[in-house]
Amino acid sequence: MQKNEQKKMWILAVIIACMSMALVACGQKKTTSAAVGAWKVESLEANGMTTSYADFIATLGPHGEGMEIVLTLAEDGSYTLDMAVLGDAIGGIQEGTWTEEGSTVTLSSGQGDTTVTIADNKFTMEQLGMKLIFTKSE
Repeated sequence: MQKNEQKKMWILAVIIACMSMALVACGQKKTTSAAVGAWKVESLEANGMTTSYADFIATLGPHGEGMEIVLTLAEDGSYTLDMAVLGDAIGGIQEGTWTEEGSTVTLSSGQGDTTVTIADNKFTMEQLGMKLIFTKSE
């Protein structure tokens, strides 16, 4: 009987040790922000009017062909805001770092800070009296 009791104690000790290691590993697990990834402009709002980005581009005719705005937030805390037209960076590429606090993401670059709010899986960026609404790219 005593041998059986010792075996049970060893099994119990191993189970407790495994569970303890699992809990410690869970506590150290780094979670990736839902903000990480590529975001494309879905719509814009100016002067109280909202239009889809596709409709806005259509109004530009051939000048809007290939025009795209993509905000990419990397896991390492860096970001790029690429405003490409016909594959060229005519609008420019802005690079910097980002931080997240609650429902706000702050983009920091040599040009200053820009605050982006997150709600309903959308980013809203306000610049020059215009709101750009981004959705995550697949």
